[in-house]
Amino acid sequence: MGKYGWEFKNWPHPADAMTIEEVISEEDAPISAFTDGSKQDQGVGSGVAIFKGSNKVAKARLKLNTRCSNNQAEQFAIFKALETIESLNNDTNNPSTVIIFTDSRVSLDSLSNPKTMHS
Repeated sequence: MGKYGWEFKNWPHPADAMTIEEVISEEDAPISAFTDGSKQDQGVGSGVAIFKGSNKVAKARLKLNTRCSNNQAEQFAIFKALETIESLNNDTNNPSTVIIFTDSRVSLDSLSNPKTMHS
């Protein structure tokens, strides 16, 4: 069961719930998140740093199971960034536009393709 009481397979696809655009500058976003994931001989992990303006408001280093792939680590970092931003952004007066910086083309393509059904 997911966070909202639905099975993951019944979650709406991200492409139906948000706009994904590639940007060069973060000047227009009040919240920025930097994400990364990797798989190496030492293990699999994800990292997240979240900023409101120039102030770092959250960070996380996450260890994943060694069976996870590099792409899963990248996508998990994005997921944790969004989850953290949601928890920080509980005031309805806060803007809902954020910029997530990722180097994972696979993740961006997957999120923006509504035909992708892989959980």
